[in-house]
Amino acid sequence: MISKKRALLRAQSNRIETSVIIGKSGVGEKLIEQVKNAVNANELIKCKVLETAMMSASDAADLIAGEVNAEVVCTIGRTIILYKKKNKPKNKKPLKIKTKVMPQRLRHDKKVKVRVFKPRAARAKK
Repeated sequence: MISKKRALLRAQSNRIETSVIIGKSGVGEKLIEQVKNAVNANELIKCKVLETAMMSASDAADLIAGEVNAEVVCTIGRTIILYKKKNKPKNKKPLKIKTKVMPQRLRHDKKVKVRVFKPRAARAKK
């Protein structure tokens, strides 16, 4: 992952809430399923490792990222930030945009009166 993209994702992660909490039971099948659902719903998720957990945050991040096929953006203390790009369908039809028909421009053979407005001071002197 490019460092600029990592910095952008880190900035975006400040606004999101923690969606997965890893407790003393560690990383199991239920937790991995919960992380998969969270990553599929949102590209960017935040996980928190409690102090009672038997593993460190970096170990849990590597294990979860390998199971879910996500990338670890960073680990800050006991917080893990994971990112997985969403798969967008390729055969999606583009939306048709309706445009308004603009009126034709004035023809050159027609004479158009143009009225010039003078400032109030110039009109008052007459």
